[in-house]
Amino acid sequence: MLKRILSLFFFTLVLSLTSMAYSGQIRILSCDGGGIRGAATLKILKELQKETGVKFSEQFEVFAGTSTGSIIAICLASGMDIDTLLSDYQEMSAGVFSSSSYLTVIRPEYDPNMLKKYIIHSLESCGYSASATLGDLPKKVIIPTVALDDEAEGRWRLQIRENFTEEGKKLKIVDAILQSTAAPTYFPSKDGCVDGGMAMTDPSLAALMTVYNPDVTDMKNIRILSIGTGYDNDSVQGDENWGWGQWMTNFTSPNQGTIPILELLMDVQEQIPGQVCSKLLGNSYQRIDFLLTEPIALDDYQKIPDLLQYIENYIQNNPSLWSSACSWVQEKLY
Repeated sequence: MLKRILSLFFFTLVLSLTSMAYSGQIRILSCDGGGIRGAATLKILKELQKETGVKFSEQFEVFAGTSTGSIIAICLASGMDIDTLLSDYQEMSAGVFSSSSYLTVIRPEYDPNMLKKYIIHSLESCGYSASATLGDLPKKVIIPTVALDDEAEGRWRLQIRENFTEEGKKLKIVDAILQSTAAPTYFPSKDGCVDGGMAMTDPSLAALMTVYNPDVTDMKNIRILSIGTGYDNDSVQGDENWGWGQWMTNFTSPNQGTIPILELLMDVQEQIPGQVCSKLLGNSYQRIDFLLTEPIALDDYQKIPDLLQYIENYIQNNPSLWSSACSWVQEKLY
C-alpha cells in the first residue's frame, strides 16, 4: 500500500514538473537555412536588438535552426552576442567556401573539416570544448536534419536533434551542426544524415512540434519569432503547358538556368511551416523574410556585404513592416 502511495506521489511530482516546464511562456527564436544568407538573419537580429533592446540569449527559452541556422541558433543558445557571431560568421563563410573541389561531378564541393574547425572555434570562444554535447547548453535547441535511411521505416526521414530528452542531450554539438549543414553536393553526409533544409528549411514548425505537449501545454503561451534568409522571385504568370524538358530546363524562368520543378517544390516547402504556425498561433507568431532582387548562391560568401546592405535598405524601404515587427518583439517578448 505504502509502495503504491509513493509511486503515485512520484508520478504526480514528475507530471507537475513536466507541466511547469511547458505551461509557462515559451519564447522560440527560429532561424532558417540558406547557406551564407544566414548573414542576413544575423543582420536582422542585430537591427532588432538595436531597435528594441531585446537580448536574444537571455529572453528566449528555445532556439531552433536549420542548416546555417543551426550554427546561429546554437551560438546564441550558448550565450554568444550578435556582433561577435556576425563577425565570426563572415570569417567562417570565407574560410569554408573559398576553396572548392575540382571533382564536383563525383564528390562534394567543400571540405567539411574546414567547417568543423570553425564550429569548434566558435564553441571554444563560448567556453565549450569540441566534445561538448547538446545537454551542456544552458538553453533548449531544436535542429532539423534528414536521415538517409531511417531505421524504423527504411526511408529518408526528417529527424530532430534536440536537448529536451536524455537521449538527445548526449549528441555532440559539433555533430548536430554537421548533420544539419550537410547540404547535398556541397558537403558529404554526416552519420547518415544530410541537410535539414531538405525537409524543413524553416524550422519553426519543428520547434512547435517539439515544445508542444497536448496534455500540459497551453498554445497561447507559445511565441515564435521566425527569421528567413530571403526568397527568390520565382513564379509563372498564367497557365503552363510544359513538358518534362521545360519543367527540367526552362531558361525563360526569372532565375535562368534553374530547374523549375525543383524550385517549385523547394519554395512551396519553405512556406508551409510559416503557414501552419501562423494559423495555429495567430498573433503569437511573427515572420520576417524578404524578397531577393537577385539570386544569391548558398556559397557566394563574397556577396555577404551586399546582403548586409540589402537588409539596411529593406528596413528603410519598408518602415511599416519593420515597425510592426519591432512592436511585436516589444509586446510579445517582454
